[in-house]
Amino acid sequence: MNKLFFVVVALLMGMSISTAAADRWDSIPGQLKYVSAVNSDIAWGVNARDDIYRTRDGGDSWQRVPGALKQVSALSYDSAWGVNANDQIWRTRDGGEHWDQRPGALKHVSAVSYDIAWGANSSDNIYRTRNGGVHWQQVPGALKQVSALSYNSAWGVNSNDQIWRTRDGGAHWDQRPGALKHVSAVSYDIAWGANSSNDIYRTRNGGATWQQISGALKQVSGLSFGSAWGVNARDQIYFRGRTSSDRDDDDAGLHSDPETDRSDVSDSPHGRRCAEEGGFCSFRGRRVVFYGAGRRWVSQTAANGVPCNNEQFGDPAPGVRKACLVSHRHHDDDSDNDNDSDDNDSGDDND
Repeated sequence: MNKLFFVVVALLMGMSISTAAADRWDSIPGQLKYVSAVNSDIAWGVNARDDIYRTRDGGDSWQRVPGALKQVSALSYDSAWGVNANDQIWRTRDGGEHWDQRPGALKHVSAVSYDIAWGANSSDNIYRTRNGGVHWQQVPGALKQVSALSYNSAWGVNSNDQIWRTRDGGAHWDQRPGALKHVSAVSYDIAWGANSSNDIYRTRNGGATWQQISGALKQVSGLSFGSAWGVNARDQIYFRGRTSSDRDDDDAGLHSDPETDRSDVSDSPHGRRCAEEGGFCSFRGRRVVFYGAGRRWVSQTAANGVPCNNEQFGDPAPGVRKACLVSHRHHDDDSDNDNDSDDNDSGDDND
């Protein structure tokens, strides 16, 4: 009866459901109210007292990081952004030995690189930056939580738990079926999330359908379609690695996630590999170029080639060798969403 009731409610919500057959969550030592994962080994988190921790051995041990944050967004073992109880914005690139306060106020931040981040403030106004928070550009719409993929692409949920995504900097938001209180985007197609009942879901088709995963988590941090970290209502920490069925799906090419293995990058649906980090990505015409590694990518539109380096794109994956991918199709939109004309001149405008 309970299962039937849930299915009826889920269908009324507009969420297409299937249940994974071989789910496995591994318990991780410690307690956190929020976790942000870089990969299966590296994650940051904060506990109920806003103490900050990080791990590089899959949670077997946790190192206390100086400072206090209510929410953190990890980039690497040494680099992260976060917000504190006063909605002040901070970032570090030396494991918290030094924290750099950024202008403005956000209740939630999602970092793509040390320079690129999105966030939402206490009024659910949305902001993004590409210069490390020196300036924040307000993005159309209202979200209580955002999960950024690049300067132009992000997922998010609003106060009604509606799910949205954009790939043009918020000029257009695409509502996805279902209801989630928290979403974690891996790519434009792949995302994880938790609903108001702490039920866990994932999608690999942009939210057209959602697969329920066994267990209960209040917050999840997705790594790929098959793996994620998360915390439950008791602040217990869990990790789920890819199961054999996930690997079968990956081998069949059923998802569009650029995997951590560099050999998989050239086969990514984002486009063809055009340069290694430090090289030059050559092409004719106007194209979308992606720069990064693993699940950390940023993109920009360029014409007739672009340098493949941190100076051009920022650093989406600190400490990792990166590459550039160029889209197969010409970019026909004459308007460039990466212009500076709409940037707020005051970083304090988002409070």
